Amino acid sequence: MAKRGRPAKKKQTAPVKNDANMTILALIVIAIVFLGAVVFFILKNKTVKRKAWEVISSLPFLEKLFKEYYLQNFFMVLSLSFEAGIPAFEAVSLATGVIKNFGIRRKLNKSLKMISKGCELTTAFMVAGIFSRFALSQISAGEKAGELDKMFKTVANDYEKKLEVQINVITKLMEP
Repeated sequence: MAKRGRPAKKKQTAPVKNDANMTILALIVIAIVFLGAVVFFILKNKTVKRKAWEVISSLPFLEKLFKEYYLQNFFMVLSLSFEAGIPAFEAVSLATGVIKNFGIRRKLNKSLKMISKGCELTTAFMVAGIFSRFALSQISAGEKAGELDKMFKTVANDYEKKLEVQINVITKLMEP
């Protein structure tokens, strides 16, 4: 409140506060540009991309999720390939191609080499060491019965159910 006879002083805005806001905004823009450049570099450089995926997919809470996702896709492609009459080696090679995880792909390539030498699928997949006992027993039964396409679909469905459980657990953990 102004005293009589004197005009009221106008309130001035603090230029320091506006400068601080502009500095923060500038830092945020620089951080976004920097992160964009890093992501661009990662996506363009295969070695860096491989290492980044290895780190991300090896995080304890994501490792199992990624593995089940990749294996579900692998077995679905195998099922469809066998249904279409594609020979075993070509089918496994095609299914291996959909795997983006380099560790899993490396193990599947070992199995592929064994299959190319005439090894049974069950034995070759057992050596990979990435499949569940259920998957291996279903593949073995499918080889003996001549119904690999159906058994691969059963295994794919099993991995899909496991994947859904993992996603539900992560979703529940994120809820407030």
